[in-house]
Amino acid sequence: MPATHRLTANFTQALGKELPTIPGLLTLAYFGSGYDGINSNRATGPALANLGGTAPSYQSNYAVVGGASPYSAIDTQNLRNAAMVASGWTWATVARQSGAGNSIFIGDWNPSGSTQAMVFYGAATSAILYNAGAKATLPLAQNVSNFHFYAVTYTGGALGTWTLYEFTENQSGASATWVQTANITAQNNSPHFGNTTNDASFVGVTNTAFGMVASGVMSQPSLAALAAAVRPWLARRGITC
Repeated sequence: MPATHRLTANFTQALGKELPTIPGLLTLAYFGSGYDGINSNRATGPALANLGGTAPSYQSNYAVVGGASPYSAIDTQNLRNAAMVASGWTWATVARQSGAGNSIFIGDWNPSGSTQAMVFYGAATSAILYNAGAKATLPLAQNVSNFHFYAVTYTGGALGTWTLYEFTENQSGASATWVQTANITAQNNSPHFGNTTNDASFVGVTNTAFGMVASGVMSQPSLAALAAAVRPWLARRGITC
């Protein structure tokens, strides 16, 4: 007898949508002290870990990370190894900036120091892909103090293409791209939510409600479908994105 039964029907009062299959899924997390209150990786990848000088704090429906020294972040521990560089990757998060200062929504930056830092953060009315300077900027109609569903993909290889997405203001997706200009290699870096001790220029606080990391590159339609499935679950938790 099968352990799971699915009913093919449309429910007028459905609680939420089943998430689509995410190829290469490594990290999937909903953050907060209320509701299920797990704050752990729901996928089969590495466990989440605290990164920085202090542990994150939690409101009922999001994690509070970043801030001035001592910084705090949630590390996914998905190392940028040779296999990850070859396959490329996909990051996604639902986040907002809280207060002044550049907030890191998700970034791959080793706190012990790295010349290949890559962060993605919000600055007032834009989302920015950063690598020793702004590389791709995605204008927003709403301030980054509002929750948005963001995603980043990298096509893999030494000189691949980065794409930064937003799926809240345009639920089909708006995007900006940048081609890597210095060889990306395997390093002891992993994507994290919030600032790390090496991010001295980024002292803003980030409220993070959802996070996802996968190896390989998800297409824009696939990411839009993921955002559509995540959105009602977050709405039940009081997050509009």
